Amino acid sequence: MATSTATELPVAPDAPPRRRRAWSPWTPVALLALLAALVGICVPLAPVRTDDPAISWPRAGAPVENTLVPLVPYRPRVLTVDVPCTALQALDARGGGELLRTRDAAGAPSSPGLVIGVRAGRVRLTTGETVVFDGTLPNAQVGGSPCSFRLQADDSGVAIYAGGSRLVSDPDLLPPQIEKLQTDLAGTPAAQGLHVTIRPDARFSSSPSALKLALLALEVVLLVAMLATAWRRWPSRRHRVVTRPSRSRRLPWPRGRQPHPADYAVVLTSVAWMFLGPLNLDDGWYLEMALAGNRTGFIGNTVGQYSVGENPFVLQQYLMQLWTDLHPGPGWSLIWMRLLVALLGLGTYALLRRALRLLLGLAGERSTLSRAPWLLALAHLAWWLPYGLTLRPEPVIVLGSAATLVLAETARRHLSLGVLALAIAVAAVTTTASPSGLVAWAPVIVQVRWVGRCFVGASPRERVAAALVLLAAPTAAIPIAFADASLGTVAATHATQRAFYPDL
Repeated sequence: MATSTATELPVAPDAPPRRRRAWSPWTPVALLALLAALVGICVPLAPVRTDDPAISWPRAGAPVENTLVPLVPYRPRVLTVDVPCTALQALDARGGGELLRTRDAAGAPSSPGLVIGVRAGRVRLTTGETVVFDGTLPNAQVGGSPCSFRLQADDSGVAIYAGGSRLVSDPDLLPPQIEKLQTDLAGTPAAQGLHVTIRPDARFSSSPSALKLALLALEVVLLVAMLATAWRRWPSRRHRVVTRPSRSRRLPWPRGRQPHPADYAVVLTSVAWMFLGPLNLDDGWYLEMALAGNRTGFIGNTVGQYSVGENPFVLQQYLMQLWTDLHPGPGWSLIWMRLLVALLGLGTYALLRRALRLLLGLAGERSTLSRAPWLLALAHLAWWLPYGLTLRPEPVIVLGSAATLVLAETARRHLSLGVLALAIAVAAVTTTASPSGLVAWAPVIVQVRWVGRCFVGASPRERVAAALVLLAAPTAAIPIAFADASLGTVAATHATQRAFYPDL
């Protein structure tokens, strides 16, 4: 009887399970910081929606009448002037005069306005002190067709055309400024055919596109997530040389949030100064910029510099716009606006109270410093009374600087890079109020020493994550500085301001 035996195949030993590479605990915060930095770079480059208005003078079917044209800015982007030779002949027959003027003759001789004048059979066209054309008055008919001139001014310069051919051009001339359209032939049939087309420079009057809005929202979300994650990732650790105050000895100010008599003095003085304090010379300037922004769609310098945009230094004006929207009645009132500044001042004092306690530590228990709250109140009021009650950006800058100081000192005491990142973000936002807001970075810069020690004792991955977080934190200023402005318009603003104030 045949028997069959089953052959047993050798069984391979179990292979060791593949170990999945776990993410480093620093990976999430590093990715958030990297994404926040990349999105922040994209925000100024994102497109914006700009207006393209056009002004036509005179209106179709209407006679030629002198009119004011309050452009914002004063210099248009494109100016086209059609001049019929019949109007020039008629003006010359009357003994000469000005066919067109765009700036007041009472201004400075170098006022960069356009003037087309006729006298003694000659036509003279000037922009400011520059003579663009000076020639003999042509005949009313050229080759059997009506004679006419056309002046074209845009970014490529100023040019004059006659019969389709270019007579003269100057690529270095900018379009002339316009505040009015005035002619000596106003209301007469001889002005028929004179026509002006103006395309204002509306590049600053922009609004964010859908892509820019999405990037702005994403940037805010990433920044909040990054700062919150960094705060948790670097836990609070007490510095070795910092100890808690002894409970057996009383601090020079009460514990908790119990007010000190100096606090009452600051509050009462601040409220009274809202009604008694004088106005600052620039209060109307900054308030007008904020209120005009509701009408024009951008924060512009309505007082000077051709009303160019103020970006990236617009934080103060944005705050005033939001505050006026909260006004209980229509419009605004001076007391209401001063209430905003008073709140900023009181917030600054509260932060300085906290900063003083952080900085003094145990030294605050010494009898020589027992009057520290009164000294702080005196120092605060010494600034507030002559300089603090103003609609200029300084109250916002001082508030942001005080907040940065508290956060930076808290970060030092707890050796927390997460808190330091928040201090950097606050300093960056403060800078969007004014160039002098750079002072808010001072409390951050003095932390370099202990931050360097933290980097030395950290792992390579923690160093990379910390560096990315600290470099991405300043992008907190981008949603304010470029909320409705592009990188190009901010560069144009800087160029104009540099031309106005070369010494600064």
